[in-house]
Amino acid sequence: MAYSFITNGEIDPDSPLTTGLFFKIRDNTDFGRNLTTGQFVAAGYENDSISDAKLFDVPGLTFKGKNTGGTGNPVNMSVAQAQALLGLGALAFVDFVDQAELASGAVHQAELNTGTGFVSGIGNHTLPGGEYGFYPQVTESSIFSPKSVVAHIAGLIPAVQGVYETTINLSSDIILPGTPMARQRFINSSPPYDIGDGEIPLFVFVEVDKEGAVVGTYVSEAPPWVYNGPTQTSPHFIGLDGSKQRFRKVIDRKGEDWFERYMDEDQEVEIYEITNDIVNADMDLIYHPFPDVRGKEDESDNTIVLIDPADTLKLLDLHNEGESISSLLHAKNLKISNSFITNRATPNVNVKIVPVKWR
Repeated sequence: MAYSFITNGEIDPDSPLTTGLFFKIRDNTDFGRNLTTGQFVAAGYENDSISDAKLFDVPGLTFKGKNTGGTGNPVNMSVAQAQALLGLGALAFVDFVDQAELASGAVHQAELNTGTGFVSGIGNHTLPGGEYGFYPQVTESSIFSPKSVVAHIAGLIPAVQGVYETTINLSSDIILPGTPMARQRFINSSPPYDIGDGEIPLFVFVEVDKEGAVVGTYVSEAPPWVYNGPTQTSPHFIGLDGSKQRFRKVIDRKGEDWFERYMDEDQEVEIYEITNDIVNADMDLIYHPFPDVRGKEDESDNTIVLIDPADTLKLLDLHNEGESISSLLHAKNLKISNSFITNRATPNVNVKIVPVKWR
């Protein structure tokens, strides 16, 4: 039934009331206020015509919903009722998931967030995984066989006392020379990584000699300083907003009795977010992955470069498929430019940013 419009002529005080007018008045109550009860009926409202402000006020910390079966009027539901209706169980009442919420054997390889890193060349190299890295695998690029690649999980003592750094020393057969390489998988917990110009898909550091030949490489999603060095960058839990968080005791190291105060079980514990500044806190200590020349760049004929992050997005796809970017660089399939880019953020003034191209 359509709405019946009543013209001004039909309600002229000098005109008699007609049956037609009364029919219109009766029928039009379906589209607005009921003349008997004074209430508005549903058909009288256009779709999307009622704003939030026109709705009835609800008590604080409640949700409008229906927590029983069947149809019916909505009710004001408490937070606990809403959580129960969503079927979250015990997870609804925790701010983060810890061991108590994980079943035994629930974490497999697929659930781990891992990354991989490649290093190559004779000498010492920083491995990307630091204390979160698995044991590295080694190979070499020579076409001759058999070959001997020697890898020591050791290297130079870092220049900064008390700083732990996972390094590997690679050497190769002297008679049949080749390029020794190592690959390490590690638990990746602090991406994305940003040193000032936005997120970097893949860190590709290259050591180049004075003739322009590649003598060493480092290829990884993570920079060398994140999991090496003194700063803890791995979170204890991920907040509901996705932020990375850690616990720590508030330590006041002033005075000779600071250790006794630290051992006090009632000492304050705070939760802090792992910000980008914290992730890059050790960048000044381990600004590139070649410890043999780190801090001695002025004495070396070699140059340390970082491939322009803008060129590494496609390289990341190859890297994730297991392609060795290090091998492509040593084989000169990827060629490093002789020109430095000066308007990019760099880990250190001794690390130059360069573009790369195919062959």
